[in-house]
Amino acid sequence: MLSSLWSLHRICYTLGKISLIAANQALVNWLFDNVKDTSPCVVYGLIPPYVPHVSNGYFSVLSDNIKSLPDKLNAFTLNEFGQRYTTEHFYTGISDLSYSSTFNKQEVEATLKENMLFWGRLYDLPVDAIEQISMPCINIGPWGKDFHKMTERVLKEDLYVRTPQIIAEAIRLVLSFS
Repeated sequence: MLSSLWSLHRICYTLGKISLIAANQALVNWLFDNVKDTSPCVVYGLIPPYVPHVSNGYFSVLSDNIKSLPDKLNAFTLNEFGQRYTTEHFYTGISDLSYSSTFNKQEVEATLKENMLFWGRLYDLPVDAIEQISMPCINIGPWGKDFHKMTERVLKEDLYVRTPQIIAEAIRLVLSFS
């Protein structure tokens, strides 16, 4: 029964009748409607695209200069703009930086394979390549709201003045470490 549902799901998706997200939602709904167990349950699913989490905390060896970059940038922003910034060790949004590093490749792939429908069939992630380029990262950008939505907006002063200066200072500091 599941194999026929998988076939239907794949045909609908590949023919462009529904999106991958809608196809996954339909599959979860079908399973919920057809499972006879009526006890409380939690349905957990990873629907592509999967955006890996990233943290510089996974790096066991970082130079003191790189470790101190957030503090040095904070001193810069306090001096230049009278603003103190906070460091978040995990960015909870979607960012291209999510593809800058990964650790425990086998564990990541095993978890994805076990929990994500269509892993390796309709969706894949180049975990090997990401692991090979793994590098520390820092996300610097303007203050805003509703990222990646029609209502997205940013603070102009951050976009045009502060962010370019902070990025330039980060580059200057990193290059001076070399």
